[in-house]
Amino acid sequence: MPERTNPVLTRELLYTAITRASAQFTLLYGNAEVLGETLGRQVQRISGLR
Repeated sequence: MPERTNPVLTRELLYTAITRASAQFTLLYGNAEVLGETLGRQVQRISGLR
């Protein structure tokens, strides 16, 4: 995880990284605030489906 927040880091991206790891996954982070913001940020999708 980077030291500063980044709008590209979203809950969905972190979920994809964890679930696609084939053997093991180790989360390295130095700033709990960045991790918290990442987990709180969700992608707003506008698909037009009803």
